[in-house]
Amino acid sequence: MSEALAIAEWQRGEACRQVARLCLQHGYHADAVSRAYYAVFHAAKAPLVLYNISTRNHRGVNSLFSLHIVKPGLVEANWASVIGQLSPLRIAADYRVDRVFSETDAVRACARADDFVTRIHTLLASSIAPERLR
Repeated sequence: MSEALAIAEWQRGEACRQVARLCLQHGYHADAVSRAYYAVFHAAKAPLVLYNISTRNHRGVNSLFSLHIVKPGLVEANWASVIGQLSPLRIAADYRVDRVFSETDAVRACARADDFVTRIHTLLASSIAPERLR
């Protein structure tokens, strides 16, 4: 178990969540969507790392999170789809300059990231002292 790395992943996810909110506040909607995805991505990696499950790519995080975190019931089934929902938006936000994201798009992505990161914090706090997750 790599508790220190799990904490670092969760903290990176939390930082990305906060940056997504800042981008949203300042009207950078595509960047808010991208950062919201990365908040979810890093938060999802945290429990995987905690249980010594590694992956080298984004798709692997999605699959392994579903298999090792959702399927055994560590989190509810509705969390399995969040990464998959935000992933194509992140790709468009990062690489498709012709794609315009609205404030509504960014608000929705940030809300999903907020909820996901909060849920993962709760999961991690059952194994890691909560003060270490700050």
